Amino acid sequence: MDWQTVNNMHVVKVGPSLLERLDRLIARQHHRAVVARLRHFRETLQADMSPEEPWTVLTAPLVLTLADICDALYLNEAEKAEVLGERGQNAVAEVLETHVTVRKEDSAR
Repeated sequence: MDWQTVNNMHVVKVGPSLLERLDRLIARQHHRAVVARLRHFRETLQADMSPEEPWTVLTAPLVLTLADICDALYLNEAEKAEVLGERGQNAVAEVLETHVTVRKEDSAR
């Protein structure tokens, strides 16, 4: 190989850059964390339900389920509000208010 050939050589990228590899690594770790949190959420549902009522047939308003998933993913209040939207936040507040009211009436008896 002569010097003229060496001077005309070009570097060709053959794989992802270090930054791309780092991004992929971080994404994989994030996905693993999300999967672990969701698995823990499911396991908690299973533990809280009786054998006669498996968690797979749980009947609940979807907005409450979504709010619980937000909690399982450790979303802060702003992130949870973004996921639920204004209407969803109002629906959750109404349901929680209803449950608090019912509990107060039950405890007064």
